[in-house]
Amino acid sequence: MTVPRQVRKRDGRPVPYDRSKIADAIFRAAEALGGQDRFLAEQLAGLVEAWLDKRGPALPSIEDVQDAVERILIETGHAKTAKAYILYREERARCRAAREASGGLPWIGGTLGQEAGPFSKSAVVEALLTQDTLSRPEAEEVARAVEGRLLASRLRRVGAGLVAALVRAEMFARGHDSKVGRTDRVGVERDRVREALAASSGERRAGSPAEATQALGELVVAEHLLSDAVPTAAAEAHRCGDLHLYDLGLPLALTAVTLPAARVLDCHLWGEGASRPFGLRRAVAALRRAVSVSAPFAARTLALEDVNVLLAPFSGPLSDDALREELRELLLSPELAAFPARGGLLSLELGLAAEVPLRLRLRSVPPPAPPGLTYADVGDEALRVARFLVREHLALRREGRLAGPELTLVLPRGAAREPALRALVREALGSAGEVGEPLVVFEHAGSPSRGCRWLRLEEGESPDPLRFDVGDVTVASAVAVNLVSAVWLAQGSRKEALAGVERLAVLAVEAAAQRRDLLSGPAAEPGGALWALARGEHPLVDLSGAWHVLEPVGAEQAARLLLPQACAEERLVFQAQLLARLEEAAAGEAQRRELSLVLVEAPVAEAALRFARLDAKRLPAAAAWWNEDDVPCYRPTVAGVPGVRREPAWARGTRGSAWRVRVRHRVDADVRPQVEDLLTSLEAAERDLAVVEYAVDPWPRRRRIASERPY
Repeated sequence: MTVPRQVRKRDGRPVPYDRSKIADAIFRAAEALGGQDRFLAEQLAGLVEAWLDKRGPALPSIEDVQDAVERILIETGHAKTAKAYILYREERARCRAAREASGGLPWIGGTLGQEAGPFSKSAVVEALLTQDTLSRPEAEEVARAVEGRLLASRLRRVGAGLVAALVRAEMFARGHDSKVGRTDRVGVERDRVREALAASSGERRAGSPAEATQALGELVVAEHLLSDAVPTAAAEAHRCGDLHLYDLGLPLALTAVTLPAARVLDCHLWGEGASRPFGLRRAVAALRRAVSVSAPFAARTLALEDVNVLLAPFSGPLSDDALREELRELLLSPELAAFPARGGLLSLELGLAAEVPLRLRLRSVPPPAPPGLTYADVGDEALRVARFLVREHLALRREGRLAGPELTLVLPRGAAREPALRALVREALGSAGEVGEPLVVFEHAGSPSRGCRWLRLEEGESPDPLRFDVGDVTVASAVAVNLVSAVWLAQGSRKEALAGVERLAVLAVEAAAQRRDLLSGPAAEPGGALWALARGEHPLVDLSGAWHVLEPVGAEQAARLLLPQACAEERLVFQAQLLARLEEAAAGEAQRRELSLVLVEAPVAEAALRFARLDAKRLPAAAAWWNEDDVPCYRPTVAGVPGVRREPAWARGTRGSAWRVRVRHRVDADVRPQVEDLLTSLEAAERDLAVVEYAVDPWPRRRRIASERPY
C-alpha cells in the first residue's frame, strides 16, 4: 500500500499528509458520543489510507480525505460516529462561509508566535502546545473556539491583547491556566494612578514624594502578580471581592515580623554609647538600629518583644526625670516616630512584659552591663521602664507629636490583682481609655506566648519549638475570605454555601503557597531580598516555619443573609458551621502544600471594609444593613455605642482549634473613663480563660481607619 505523501488544501496548496490528524478527527467524533477507544480510531485511519490508495495516485484533497472518513465509518458499522463527523464538517463549512461573508478573519498585530497578519489558528495551537503543554486535540478545540468568536465579532482588526485574552478565557472555562500571550507590559488604570499620586481623605496617604512613588510602584507590582503569578482562579476571586490578598504590591515583604528583644540586643548592640553609667543610650541605639534595619522586611507590622526588659539593666542608676527624658527621646527618634509608615499601613509594635519572661530570666545581660547580671535581676526595673514608656507614650499622643508606635502589655493571669503590678495596670488602662493603647494580652500560667497583634503563639503551637524562645514569630502572608459572597452565590442553599466556602478556602491556600514560593526564592541565595533576615550571620527569621494567615470575614452577615427569618441561636450554629468548613478545607489543602496556616481576624479592617463596600453595591439585602451615612464594614470599626463586646481574636492553628476571644471595651473618648471601672472590666475578662486580649476602644476615634485599597 502506498501512503499519500501530500494532500491538497482548499486553496490549492499541497501540505504534508498527517495520518494522526485523521485519527484525531475520528476520535473526537467518537468521543462526543462517549467513545474512549483511541486505538480503534488509529485502525480506522489506516483503513482510510487504504481506501485513498485504491482510489489512485492522484493528489487527494482535504474533501477527498473527509469523504473517505465518512465512507469508512459507515462501512465498518460506526453510523453514529459518522453522523457526528458529518455534523462537524457542516459546522466547519458554516464557519468558512461566515469568514467569507465577513471578508475573512481580522488582521492581528504580531502575537502568539506569529508575525503581523491574518489570524492563524495553527499559531494558537503551537503556542498552546509549547507554552501550556496541552494535548493537540485540546489545543485545537481552544483555537477553534477563539476563531469562532473572532468571526462572530465581524471586526476587521483587533489587538494582540484581545486575542490573548480570548485564549485565556477559553482556557479558564476549561479549568486551565494559560501562559499564552502574556504581555510584557503591565498596565494600571489611570484613576488608580491618579489616586496613588494624590490620595483622597480616608484612603492610603502619602506623607512624602517617596511614599507616593512607592504607592504607585505597589500598584504596578500588584497588577503584575494578579496577571502573571497568582493562580488564575484566585486572582479572579480577588478582583471580584471573593478573596482579598493583602499586600500584593510588596510580594517580597513579610506580613508581620516579631523579633525577640534579647536577640535584637545581641545583633545590634554596638559602639561605645556610654554617656550614662550603664549605657542606656547604647541599648536605645541598638533598639533604634533594629527598627531601622528590620522595618523594610515587614509589610504590616514590625514587633519587638520585651522592650522594657531589654532597657531595664541599663536604666537603674537614672533618676525618674532622667529616665523619662531618655524614653521620650526614644519615642521621638526618627526610626520610631516615622511609624505608621507606607501611608499608614505599616505599624511598629513595642511589647512590654509585666514580668520578666521565663525564657529570659537565666539569660546574661550583654555588656556594658556588669558581669554576672541576668534579666531575672532586673524585674523591678523592668516594671519601672514599662510604666514610664506608657506614660510618655500617652503624653506625646496628647501633645499631637506622636502617631505611633503601638504598645502591647503582656500580663500573666491574676497579675492585675498583685500590688507590685497594679500600678502598671492602672497606668496602662488610664492611657488606653484616652488613646486606645496599650492592648492587654493575657498569658496562661506556665504557657507563655509570643508574637504580635496579627498572631500570638504558645510553645506547643510553634512549628519549631526549639526556636520558640529565641526565634521569630513570622506571618508570611495573609488572605481574607468573603463568607457573605459564598452565601450569596449559593442562592439560599446551605449545602451550596458550605461548598462555596470550601472552594474559596482552597483558592486562598493556593494564593498563600504562591506567596511562599516568592518569599523562599529571594532568600535562597546570598544578596537576595530576604537574605539578611533568613540566611545572614544572625538569622532572625525562619521562612520555613513562617505562618500564613487566613482571615474569615462576614460570618455574622452571611448567616443573616442565608437565614433572614431564623433566631439568633440558629444563626450562631450556622456561623460555626461556616468557620468549621473553612478551617477543615484550608487545613487539608495547607497540609498537602506543607504550609503552616492559622485562622485569624486581622488587626486591620482592610478586607472587612472592601468586602462590605462591594457587597453593598451588588446585594440589595446587604445595602440595607447600613444607614445612609454609615461606611459599610463587616466589623464594628466605624460606628458603635459604649459597652463591652466579645469578638473573635485568633484560632489555635489548623490542627483542630477553638476560637479565642478578644474583649473590646468601647468608651466615650470625650468623657474620660474611670480607671477603676476599666480595672473591674479587665478583671472580669481575665477570669474567662477563653479571653486572650482586652482592648479599650475610645470613640469617636482620633486616628484614621485602615485603608481599604487592595494593595
